[in-house]
Amino acid sequence: MQPRVTNPWVVCLSAASFFFFQFIQITMFNILKPELIIEFNADPAMLSFISALYFYGTVIFLIPAGIMLDNISTRTIIIAAMCLSLLGLFIFATATSIFSAGLGRFLVGISGGPFCFLSSMRLAARWFPEQRLAFVTGVIVAMAMFGGMVAQLPFSLLVAEVGWRTAMYVNLGLGVILLGLIYLYVYDYPPGKKHEYEQQMAYYRTAGFVHGLKVVIFKAQNWNCGLFASLLNLPILVFGALWGFMYVTQIFHLPRLQASTACAMLFFGMFLGGPIFGWISDRLLVRKAPMFAGLLLCFITIAILLLAPNLEFYTVATLMFLIGFGSSAQILAYPTVTDSNPPALAGSALGLTSTLIMAGGAVIQPAVGWLIEYQWDGLIEAGMPIFSYSNYNFAFWSMPLAILVATGLVLLIKETNCKSSA
Repeated sequence: MQPRVTNPWVVCLSAASFFFFQFIQITMFNILKPELIIEFNADPAMLSFISALYFYGTVIFLIPAGIMLDNISTRTIIIAAMCLSLLGLFIFATATSIFSAGLGRFLVGISGGPFCFLSSMRLAARWFPEQRLAFVTGVIVAMAMFGGMVAQLPFSLLVAEVGWRTAMYVNLGLGVILLGLIYLYVYDYPPGKKHEYEQQMAYYRTAGFVHGLKVVIFKAQNWNCGLFASLLNLPILVFGALWGFMYVTQIFHLPRLQASTACAMLFFGMFLGGPIFGWISDRLLVRKAPMFAGLLLCFITIAILLLAPNLEFYTVATLMFLIGFGSSAQILAYPTVTDSNPPALAGSALGLTSTLIMAGGAVIQPAVGWLIEYQWDGLIEAGMPIFSYSNYNFAFWSMPLAILVATGLVLLIKETNCKSSA
């Protein structure tokens, strides 16, 4: 379809609204966890598994999604994925059993996770020059982090006011509105770029599917970038998406409003950090130095949070903000991958990178749930399990360890200096 829109920001931010919406779905379990435990009589480990079903669906379809985006209209894919995501959300909202809730969660993961970010990045690579790609990536991720913030305090207030099911219907209505926005403003290529677009889409037909996939899979740069981003993303998946709300209420004894605000600060840190790290990277024409800076900040602030169980609200909120800010350096993995692969294979390469990132969520969320319960004494109050400082720390020290491993991976990443090397 010939584009009727010429402003690249309108196109890419409209596509990123899907990412914004999906991040609400990823992180809402942080707030819904107490309600769902009581509603479905589920233990924390089971609920962690249900939450992780989103990531299982995402991981299964990420590489196929990347290949699809290299062969099929991005506009068509993102509209179809949004429709399937809304169907999965409806199933979850109307679930009467833990099984049907898990099915809905899985469908949302299949449809949203693989396509929301990859679609936005595929469009950004076509609509913007490569010298601005890190900043654009940061803005796209900032959109998602805004979704994470909406899923904390505002969503918490909505759930408290109308109940979790009605809140889910409001969530569903928001998705329908965003689907209309995507339909109106998302197009595959800028005006005058149709021939270049068609050449990219023909790559697999001329070079061969197996050849293209081998180029992506056997490039070590793609694996190093994906694993780096996956490990630096763990604080978001652990604190922001699932355990942060219970952790700050039970360990720091914060009331619901302050706890949800503290968790929202994690996403506010990423909201600001993504564009800032992207701008610095594009400005200095380097990718690796900002990666190291983000790792260092994230490591120090997580360690402080875990070592001090008697912090006040403002200190907890500040540390959460800094953890999110440091973690946002993960966004530099995406322009680095785009720099390092042929333009026609950008979707497939980003698909592999994103698979590794989401695989972290699929593995770490159930693992953290199991580790928290491992030394738990079984204490339950008003239907809610009560975990101790040592229960949480036994699991959460996995994050600083992951950051140390990520530091080693950055040493292996080849600096691109913001230029295509493919």
